[in-house]
Parts: sequence; structure tokens; C-alpha cells
Amino acid sequence: MIADTHRILPAWPEQLVYEELDAPDESRRIEFNCRSLSEPVQVEVPAAARWADDGMPPWAFERRELILQRLRDAHCVVFEIEAERATALSPDGALLIEQQREFDDRSGLWETLRVLALPGREVLVHVLNYGGSSGFAFPAPGLLEFEVTDRLSRRHRVRLDAPNRRYALLPDGATEPLAMLPERLGMVTSIRLYEPPGRRPLVRRIGTLLAAAGSLVLTAGGIWMAIEAPTTKERIIGAVGALFFAACAWLPWAEGRQRRRERDAHAARVAPDTLAG
Repeated sequence: MIADTHRILPAWPEQLVYEELDAPDESRRIEFNCRSLSEPVQVEVPAAARWADDGMPPWAFERRELILQRLRDAHCVVFEIEAERATALSPDGALLIEQQREFDDRSGLWETLRVLALPGREVLVHVLNYGGSSGFAFPAPGLLEFEVTDRLSRRHRVRLDAPNRRYALLPDGATEPLAMLPERLGMVTSIRLYEPPGRRPLVRRIGTLLAAAGSLVLTAGGIWMAIEAPTTKERIIGAVGALFFAACAWLPWAEGRQRRRERDAHAARVAPDTLAG
């Protein structure tokens, strides 16, 4: 894995060294932790949002895309790490692997594992893994091997055949349709990862708009009453009513903005082109 201007080589115990050779007056060397040094090497790098704040040297701040592309050109599988989340592309670029880790006081470490087919982002695997993953293997294009552990501490090694939408439980399990995988894993439960709220049905959106419009009308009435009412008591009632109905009109707008922010953030976080370097 040697090039004219840089080199990538393994280091003890499980690290990968990236070094640039075209800056003789400056040491340009980064050590990345590896999940596995077996081919293909599986290396962990900080996600874009953490790159500059996660121990990267200043000279590498603007060179992240170049460094990641060089790692991939050296046939490394790059896991981008952000908090308890990791994403990676398979060596052939056909699969997107997503891992979301959490710690539960009762069950310990568990991990939501999801594998999607690209470019359409069809969800092929969606399971809950207790104990976390011990690594992935990529025996051939379109094939992925991974391990999951159920609540009873039983380990299952799965080979995913993405092109044919089938799987097998290794070492000697017969291939079966992929839809049967969650049931065959027993206590390993198929669940949904967090997804941002989608667009609400048209009838609900129209109803929300009408309710907001009515609240604005009542707000205007409360303001008029607070100004023109003949008694102090009635003016206070008008002011309180104006504040109440103004809040009723504001809440749907604030909820809509929050839903849009969550959809945008989710799309930016999992978009495959952000993994391409």
C-alpha cells in the first residue's frame, strides 16, 4: 500500500499509519485505530463534524476528503465514527452499514445494526445486537458476514447475499429468503432505527392550517378586547385570551420547523455521498 506521495501501513497492535512523504520539513503522520487488520483493513476515522476536534493535526484539517479517498483506494473499509454511531461503505460500494450503539442498565451494551443496498437505500438487515459487533467480513462483492448476539448470549454468524436477497447462518446453514432472518435469529429482534417524522397527511396539514388561522383571528379579537373593553376585568380577560390563542397559533408552526430540521439533519447524516469522501 505504497504510493509516491504517501504511504499506508499497519502498526502494532491494531492501528493503521497514514503518512505523507511530500513534506520533508514537516512530519505528517496520523495513526488510526482499526477494527481489523485482516484484508480488507477496517479502519475507524472521525466523522466530518468531529475531524478537527478529535486529535487530528492542523495540517490535516482541510485534507480529510483526500485522506479518506486514499484509504479507500488502498482497499480499506472506512468506518466514520460520530458519538455512538458508525457508518461505512462495503468495498464494492453496494452496501451501507449503519451501527447505533447504546448502553442499557439492565441489558448492557446493545447495538442497532442496519444494512442498506445502494443506491436505492433498500433496508436489507435491521436487527438488535446485544454485546456489539466483533467485526465484518466481505468475502466477495455483494456478500457481507457479520455476527449478532441475542439476549441469551447466543452468537449467530450471518452471511448476507445482497444481490439475491438471501442469507445463511454459518457455518453450515442453508440459504433462505432474507425476510426470514429476524424470525430465525430468535430473540434478536427486528426493530426500526430512529427515523425523522415524515410529512403529515394532507387532511391533517389542512386542519392544522385552519386551526392556526382561527387562533390568529381569536388573538386579534383578544387584542381588540384588551384595548377597547370598558372595564379592567374585561381588558385583562382579553389580554390573557390574546396570549393563549397566539400560543395556539405558534405551536403548529414551531412543530413544523422542528420536523423539517429533523428531516434535513437525518438526510445529511446518512446520505451516501457524504461517505464517498
